[in-house]
Amino acid sequence: MKYSKDLLKKRKKSKVSMAFGLFVIVIAITWIPLHLIEEVSISGFDWPYMFIFLLNGLSLFMAGYGYSLDRLIGKAFIEIDNQVIRIKTDVFDKEKSISWDKINSIDYKPSKFIVSKRDKTKLILTISKLEYIEIQEIKNVIRDIANKKKISINLN
Repeated sequence: MKYSKDLLKKRKKSKVSMAFGLFVIVIAITWIPLHLIEEVSISGFDWPYMFIFLLNGLSLFMAGYGYSLDRLIGKAFIEIDNQVIRIKTDVFDKEKSISWDKINSIDYKPSKFIVSKRDKTKLILTISKLEYIEIQEIKNVIRDIANKKKISINLN
């Protein structure tokens, strides 16, 4: 049995966000030419301001188009198979993984799995950022694999 989920899935398109993003991009692009037309001096502040405004407009447009900006930074995923459990619920979180051979027991507490290892240490797999349906899917997969491997499990 294998469970794999990309947590940075493609989002719904938003025409409003795309339009606002384009509006911000147009403002950023015309910032310097407007200063030149009005014969206003261009200060050192104008260039970084234009660049940041342009990046903001691009990010709004990309988000409106359905792309996750987090995907540019890193990954967020859940992978569970017969050999290992791997969880990384946010691009800024550290990936946590454990081999099924090292697991003694698994307890589920709200928003986390507490994995007791054979060497008497514990590993906490936090899943608070996940949706209810995803948590139920994970619980079912872990239950099935744990039962096959004869690992004690408490999912109350």
